[in-house]
Amino acid sequence: MKNNMILLMIGLMFTMFVCTQSKIESPERLKGIPESAFWVGGPDGGSWFVVTDIGAKDIYCFTIYFDSTAKIWYQGNFKLIGKHKSLRELKKSLSGFDGERIILVNGEYLEKIK
Repeated sequence: MKNNMILLMIGLMFTMFVCTQSKIESPERLKGIPESAFWVGGPDGGSWFVVTDIGAKDIYCFTIYFDSTAKIWYQGNFKLIGKHKSLRELKKSLSGFDGERIILVNGEYLEKIK
């Protein structure tokens, strides 16, 4: 019984190590997705993003593409709700788009400007 528990613990630790070490690769860039786009996502999918600083503080123009079809999901301006970031920092902070907001890895987000 004790040996089974040890084997189970070793198996769980190995599984956790392998799962946390895997790198998520971006999918193939489909025709229609601009070279300036970068992919943000996880094992369940993601989106291609093009972001432009429009010159107004904390307001950025995004074009977001479905990664599976290259069709535009959303295009428009978003306002950062959180601490100001450079465009480079903002790009590195993106976690995903939920259809309403662009979520950042630290819990901050960008909201649509209507």
